[in-house]
Amino acid sequence: MYVFTIKAIIINTAAIKTTVSSKSFKYMILSRYRFNFNKLGFFDHILLISIIFCFNIFNGQQKSITSTITLSEVVINSLNNPSNYSLTPFSVTKIDFQNQQSIKQQNSFNEYLTNIPGLFALNANNFAQDLRVSIRGFGSRAAFGIRGIKIIVDGIPETTPDGQGQIDNLPLSLIDNIEVIRGPSSSIYGNASGGVIFISTFDSIKGGFPQFRSTFGSYGMKRLSFDARIHGKKTLAIFHQNFIKQNGFRDHSKYSQRIFNLKVKHKLSQNTKLDWQLNYTNSPLAQDPGSLDFESLKNNRKSYRQRNKDYDAGEKIKHFKTGLNLKTSLRNNLLLNNYIFYSKRDFDGKLPFKNGGIIDLERNYYGFGSSLDFSKEKNQFKHKTKFGIEYLSQEDQRDRYENNFGEKGLITFSQLEFFKNFGIYLLSNLNFKKLFFQLGLRYDNQNIGTNEIGNDIYYSSINPSIGVSYLAGQKNRIFANFSTSFESPSLSELSSNPSGEEGLNKELNPSKAKNYEIGWRFFGKNIIVETTLFYINSSNELLPYELEEFPGRSFYRNAGSTNRTGVEVSYKRSWKKFNMIRSLSYAKYIFDDYIKKGEDLSGKNIPGIPSMTRNFELNYENNGWKAQFSYNNIGKFYAEDENQVKIDSYSIFNFQSSKTFYNNWGEILISGGVKNILNKDYYDNIRINAFGGRYYEAAPGRNFFTSLMVKL
Repeated sequence: MYVFTIKAIIINTAAIKTTVSSKSFKYMILSRYRFNFNKLGFFDHILLISIIFCFNIFNGQQKSITSTITLSEVVINSLNNPSNYSLTPFSVTKIDFQNQQSIKQQNSFNEYLTNIPGLFALNANNFAQDLRVSIRGFGSRAAFGIRGIKIIVDGIPETTPDGQGQIDNLPLSLIDNIEVIRGPSSSIYGNASGGVIFISTFDSIKGGFPQFRSTFGSYGMKRLSFDARIHGKKTLAIFHQNFIKQNGFRDHSKYSQRIFNLKVKHKLSQNTKLDWQLNYTNSPLAQDPGSLDFESLKNNRKSYRQRNKDYDAGEKIKHFKTGLNLKTSLRNNLLLNNYIFYSKRDFDGKLPFKNGGIIDLERNYYGFGSSLDFSKEKNQFKHKTKFGIEYLSQEDQRDRYENNFGEKGLITFSQLEFFKNFGIYLLSNLNFKKLFFQLGLRYDNQNIGTNEIGNDIYYSSINPSIGVSYLAGQKNRIFANFSTSFESPSLSELSSNPSGEEGLNKELNPSKAKNYEIGWRFFGKNIIVETTLFYINSSNELLPYELEEFPGRSFYRNAGSTNRTGVEVSYKRSWKKFNMIRSLSYAKYIFDDYIKKGEDLSGKNIPGIPSMTRNFELNYENNGWKAQFSYNNIGKFYAEDENQVKIDSYSIFNFQSSKTFYNNWGEILISGGVKNILNKDYYDNIRINAFGGRYYEAAPGRNFFTSLMVKL
């Protein structure tokens, strides 16, 4: 019945599209569809969305009095074998921030992730727990930080070998662009690559040097930054120093941090280039106000959990990272790329319970890799092949102590843990006339263990990927791909042994996923549209839970298999002095086979992932003025496996702008903005499967910021 109704709409479209306006047409569709909308199946929803977006595209191509702006070709580097965005058969989003940095508050990485379909972020304001990011459901289980998603900064892995990622050391004001691979990518990056966030910082900065910026915002937010540049004949160096301090929206949520970042690019010879990066981050204070049950939240959204206050819950970190990247052109068609890096992280955390409630973690991790690129072009056939190897190593000295109401007590646990990963991969791009193929194959071997003899765990995995795109006409490209991923339990997950014993929880197994996609891209003079349908099947999904005797501490269990099916749409358009971005994601994330404490949860929704997200952003730039209006709508989702606690949908509106004044000695830039304009009550974070119904962490209401920048 429902499919017949939709077909009737499609048939009638051709007859009426020349006689009614865009608004009237969409109203007719929605009116015709409305009476049974809630009863329609998942794919019927997808088809309806596709109809409306396709009509928007058709309407956008009609003649108008607005001038057109040709959108330049976009090169995708995150696939590790660079290709043009128009060719690539995988779902990738690239966003440039060169013209947006001046109007951003630069308080959280979440500000840079709001227009990416399929991506959802929580916890932008609790800096003791770090930003949580999920891509098509990968990463949603993270109790803190980013799990299951590979993070790369200027070609150097930010994610640890065991798949944990924190971006609290990221110099936000230096972000030039980010690329997001929205699907399993283990054929390229190995372990914990359910998605990829590829971050590139500025190689140079527009305007004068040095430059100073001060920002003040609601809840006692203060930020000072300084940037300087040294530019020689063969060398470019960019220095960045940042200090931030704030009281936080909620009580017991103070935060302070300093970041120093250095990026050096040096030309050793005509064929050899060396990049060096160094980062030091010191965050001496990040209080954790904890999560609340619903009644406590209603009484006071700004309140903290009393146990968190009593035990002084929070964290402090010191993080050091340095990395080298050496690129050498051996011949016209051969490129050798080598990298090496080392990171050290000292973490001191306090959890709201006594036994093992203070964590002292000293982490050392390093890695190196080498790859050889070969490219050749003959007549209309082009191909580029990359062969590479990679070795990553991580050691965690994990000590736990009694938490005597904020004071360190007796040691209760001490363990040295290690995680070693060796990978070898082959990537290839083939371009022949209208067809483009992208192939990948990677083998990974892992050795995980502790200082206890005989406690080692070994995993190995082979991950392929294949994608093809076809040029249909001059402006349309159709693509399809298959890819896989695997995700081993992290050291923190393995060491969270519910038995209370030392060693690793060997009952946990790696999760694996298979991803199928089909999509379409349209390229106009001032329009780019992408629509993607995906299906992902995963097994041994890991989900967090809490125990009554350890409130606030997360343990993990495998959850059988899951199915994820959805559609993602993005729409970019530029005209005159405006630029618009729209994105939409609609998906079903469900347990396919999951038994929990004897209860069959098959068919239930995976918690922590909204079924729908919609984003809209409009930018304006003219005569030194910049302005940005954004709208983000998050659909409903659930807080626990049983789907008894529903988180309602919500919408957030933001506005920010800046004005630049020029004079003989430099520039002055004044900016400001208001977030959550309508003062909407929503949740900054949901702690999945939290014991005692303590799922909720309130988000800030309407808040403001203002900034002053001076460039000499």
